[in-house]
Amino acid sequence: MVAVAFGAALKELDPATTIGLTASVDTGDHVIYTYPLYRANADRFVKAPVLAFRKAGYDATPASEEQQPRDAFALRVIKQIHYDAYAQANNRPSLNAIAFVVCSNVDHAIPLERDGGHDKANVRPCHSAKTAREDVWWRKAPRVYFY
Repeated sequence: MVAVAFGAALKELDPATTIGLTASVDTGDHVIYTYPLYRANADRFVKAPVLAFRKAGYDATPASEEQQPRDAFALRVIKQIHYDAYAQANNRPSLNAIAFVVCSNVDHAIPLERDGGHDKANVRPCHSAKTAREDVWWRKAPRVYFY
């Protein structure tokens, strides 16, 4: 279900073409080249995803539900510090560390977008209550995406 919604959000951007990396090809996909994710990681073409979690897990309380995104945003800041240090030490261009926050629905996304404990200047929401064309977010330097 998430993949279907994500695909719909991408189509709304009206790209000339879409290149997808997937571990599970859909029968309707037109595969023209196979390039395993492990090789793309080894070749340094993609960033390895990082999931925010705690060893003890998160419970069903509202406080716990708010903690996981805060953990993810804190992790994004730590990653940015390391990206910046690496770029400076190796005379490389800077990269933006990003965080994707997948919400269960729009009602879940909107409060997180508004009150999520992150740098709101770097947030670019993408959900069905907002069209992608409402904001030209791809021209900015987004760091946190709500989906």
